Amino acid sequence: MAHACRGRLYSGAELAHSDVTAREEHDGPLRVACVGRLSNWKGQSTLIRAAARLIEDGRPTHVKLVGGEYGGSATVTRELEELANDLGVSESIEFVGEVDDPGVYYQWADVVVVPSERPEPFGKVVIEAMNTSRPVVASEHGGPAEVIRDSGAGSLFTPGDSESLAQALAKIEPGTVEWQAMSYAALRRSQLYSVHTNATTVLSIAQEAAERGR
Repeated sequence: MAHACRGRLYSGAELAHSDVTAREEHDGPLRVACVGRLSNWKGQSTLIRAAARLIEDGRPTHVKLVGGEYGGSATVTRELEELANDLGVSESIEFVGEVDDPGVYYQWADVVVVPSERPEPFGKVVIEAMNTSRPVVASEHGGPAEVIRDSGAGSLFTPGDSESLAQALAKIEPGTVEWQAMSYAALRRSQLYSVHTNATTVLSIAQEAAERGR
């Protein structure tokens, strides 16, 4: 199925019912989840550099990189580990590896980051994260940007720019009224891309086309 948005069609996502939830304590580090394959173009290095900047500026941050490499390789993982070590933030960057269900990591996070350096056609991770009421910060291009833009459910940053990403993450304050507002907006936005909503949309389009063809 597909969702019509800004003149494009996107695949629908299987979404479970969710509510806005946040951890009870907000005095710990900012919890950042990044879900996806570890790859040079997926932007995990940009996120590590942004986390290092936040920590340098006095904002404790913990990042969980959820996903493995294509073909079971470990080349990119070693490169990212070396980068974190060189920046002095290895204890703040956790490599989770491949998982069957990333839902628990979305729920753990205060914010989910999609830092791809190349445009992606559709942001499934964005929709899944939003469905767990998590704000999303993503590169300003491709499908993820179109999902987030003007939604109030997160923010966008310049692709490949760790300073821009750090600035966006610095504005995330879990437990605040602003964070709650983004969380509610994220949950609402995700429903636009559910399989059920998309099926209804496609059926409506088909019916309109049939009517015009008579």
